[in-house]
Amino acid sequence: MSLQVIEKKFVIKFPGRFVPNVNIGTRVEIGTPLGVGQKYRVLQEVPLQAVDEILVDDGVYINSGEPLASSSSILKKSVWLADIEGLVRITKNSIQIVDIIDSYKYSSFVKGRVVYSGADKIVISALFYQFWFFASQGRSVKGQFVFLDNINGIITSKDIPNDLKGKIIFVNGFLTRAIIIKAINAGAIGIFGVSIDYDEYKQLGKILKYINLGVLHGFGQFVKGNALVQLLRNYQNHYIEADFSKEMFYLPVHNLFGINKSFYLYSGFRWGIPVKVDTTKKYALDSNNIIVTIDKFSGQDMVEVDVSEVFNS
Repeated sequence: MSLQVIEKKFVIKFPGRFVPNVNIGTRVEIGTPLGVGQKYRVLQEVPLQAVDEILVDDGVYINSGEPLASSSSILKKSVWLADIEGLVRITKNSIQIVDIIDSYKYSSFVKGRVVYSGADKIVISALFYQFWFFASQGRSVKGQFVFLDNINGIITSKDIPNDLKGKIIFVNGFLTRAIIIKAINAGAIGIFGVSIDYDEYKQLGKILKYINLGVLHGFGQFVKGNALVQLLRNYQNHYIEADFSKEMFYLPVHNLFGINKSFYLYSGFRWGIPVKVDTTKKYALDSNNIIVTIDKFSGQDMVEVDVSEVFNS
């Protein structure tokens, strides 16, 4: 088993006005600031299809009673006036008077290169690790990843948090109907686990009309704990993509190196093999290669690999 790396366009859309601080071609890392956005509350709205002339500029502050737009007919000319004071926002479909209810900073969820930067969205060409579900049903979603585990190795519905709005969760164990129902009620947009009973899996797809459900290893009780599960643990609170309609999910490629950590090599037949990073040999800044020592490997001990294939525990 090996890591398959693919290039995908990662789209971040903004609900309000957004001012980017990155341009097309900018290289970004996970956590790189992309810009500042503002959320709005719409106080008044005039549809543009009813307007002949716009009498205000986008972004100006307007007082109650001031003209917003006009339209003319055979009989008369009509003028829309502001019903309330506020900020003018002109969209593709309407003229709005809004007030700002929140300002926030956006950071990149992926590592890559910006290919589109605008007031409505940012598109990043990023590298992802691609993995396959054993089975899945649903649609394509992306969101913050939550890794759920339990010390005793058995996860029940009591271990499912009450607030999972917009999150994709992985249950490191056996999926049950109670776990899945509670996760959906808590707002999870995607759920996958190590295994599930086959009959339960089929019934849930019929009972729940909108469900994004995946199985990592297969049907029935499966032993937990392998290299892929260990890799998933490193993505706690990161954003991932899961296409439940195509039985695959994507993890953004990024560097998980840390200080005083145990490292694992996820490459080809060395999947999940513990390695030591050789800090005595420096590599060029324009190179992605690094020297590692394989602890439990018969044959060559020193191996040069891509830096993205080594992860901390």
